[in-house]
Amino acid sequence: DGAAYGRRAKEFHDWKRRDLRAAVVKTLKSLSDESHKAAQDAIDALVKAGTVSGLERHWVVNGFTCNVQPDGIADLEAVPGVAKIFRVSSAQPRRVRGGEIKVLPETARGDFQPNQYLHPWYTRALLADRVWAEFGITGAGTLNVVHDFNFAMSPVYAHNLYRNARETPNNGVDDDKNGLIDDYHGYNFELRTAQLSVVPSPNNTADPRILHGSMCASIVCGRGYEELDYEFGIAPEGRWAGVIGAQQLESAVEWAIEQG
Repeated sequence: DGAAYGRRAKEFHDWKRRDLRAAVVKTLKSLSDESHKAAQDAIDALVKAGTVSGLERHWVVNGFTCNVQPDGIADLEAVPGVAKIFRVSSAQPRRVRGGEIKVLPETARGDFQPNQYLHPWYTRALLADRVWAEFGITGAGTLNVVHDFNFAMSPVYAHNLYRNARETPNNGVDDDKNGLIDDYHGYNFELRTAQLSVVPSPNNTADPRILHGSMCASIVCGRGYEELDYEFGIAPEGRWAGVIGAQQLESAVEWAIEQG
């Protein structure tokens, strides 16, 4: 009716952001449960018939993803509650080398000094170095989740890497019961592995995606260290985690939200 925004603004005026975030997540999950309960019998029948496979529920959007052949689209349209179908062509995953994820230990770097290192042009252009010095705002207490293609670990941003306290790395167990094993520093939803450093095939070393995630993490919260002249991060005392999942973006976003 044109007045809903005003009513909501008044309703939420005294809410704290953290409390509001928790309420929103609870509401989204409740709506998802309600929708899936109504659709469950129809979905189960499609799975049993082999019409769909690889089904994953989502709550950040009220829906689900699955694999389906073109002649099964009409069957999906008939599922109760389905209002829209987005079709995405499947892509072949890049090769990944198996084995344990690389766990980087915490390293002490002492108190943050705003002028200890040189600052690149973008830090100066954004006046981030002045914010550090004048207001003491350095990113401390924030978690930045970077969605990209690959993360080649470096001391520049390894110091600020997120460590999921509810998960024990490399024990092969889903300790925090979120359906993902060893998601300690982040997760690769494309390949269903906790490995964030994808090893390229020999003919693919020039692929610019190999280092793009690393550069993004560095710009977000890279921290200076003794062997470098420059400090690259805008929020050098923030934390970061990596997620990979262009075709599993809903799952990647849900993981980010549930890490806070």
